[in-house]
Amino acid sequence: MNFVRTLIILLSISFIGTSSSSIGSEFESSLSCSKFHFEEKVLEKLLRLELKMDTWEKSMTFKLDEINNIKTQTETFVQSIQDAQIRDQTRFNKSYQETVEHFKTQATNETDIYGDQMNALLESFSSKIEGFTEAENKRESVKKSMQLSFDKEQKRFNLSFDQIVENFKESSNKKLQEIIANIQTVVVTGCYGVGDIVPAGSLKFPDIKTSIGVSDLSLFKSTGKFTCQVPGYYYIAVTIMSLHSNLKIEIMRNSTAIHWQYVTTYYKDRSYWRSGAAVVALKLKYNDNVWIKQVSPKYIYQSCLTIFKIN
Repeated sequence: MNFVRTLIILLSISFIGTSSSSIGSEFESSLSCSKFHFEEKVLEKLLRLELKMDTWEKSMTFKLDEINNIKTQTETFVQSIQDAQIRDQTRFNKSYQETVEHFKTQATNETDIYGDQMNALLESFSSKIEGFTEAENKRESVKKSMQLSFDKEQKRFNLSFDQIVENFKESSNKKLQEIIANIQTVVVTGCYGVGDIVPAGSLKFPDIKTSIGVSDLSLFKSTGKFTCQVPGYYYIAVTIMSLHSNLKIEIMRNSTAIHWQYVTTYYKDRSYWRSGAAVVALKLKYNDNVWIKQVSPKYIYQSCLTIFKIN
């Protein structure tokens, strides 16, 4: 408490000096201020200071009381911990001494019993070692059997993996061929320009106008049959000119008629020229044959067949 009062007095003196300096400065700057007014100001400030000092004193006293309470509680807690530690240590030392004494007594009185027990333990340990050795031998046998099984599974897996790889290669090659087939261009146009009686059956178009991607033109020229080597969708267009009005043609895929067409009439130079045209789109598989069938013998002139792959 003396320390607090001393601190408050020092702060008050400092504050008074500061206030006096401030008041003197105000006095010097204001010549119109009277002596009574000056003393009133000083007294007012001193009263304010006294109120503040009372407030500070109460606050500092309360804080110091709290610190003393905390210190007292801490000292009490530390003392209780030390007392408990001493009690535990005393109890432990006593228990330890009792244990040592008890062990010495048992060691002295039961040496023979422990010897017999040790022999029994040694015999049991020897028996367990033998059992462990037998189990180890069995483990080695099982390990060899598992290794053989693993080798068989590994070999079977390798064969299966090789088969999978082979199938993948085959599938990939097939897909690649399909992709190539989709982008490969196939076009052929053949015409028949000789005016003559043509027998029934497959019309031939030996005069090749265009040929791209057709591997066997000689077969097409000699038989009139187009053999598909690149599967996909094809566009087939045929035009026929004849002097006969009842000429009938059929577009054939292998042995099946896909579409038939009759010619129409066209008059020129007192002769009746008749023309007919047929167009279809077909999906062709590998080795499918496309050809134009003339149902009966007729006079044919300036006729053409065009086949091209559209997809």
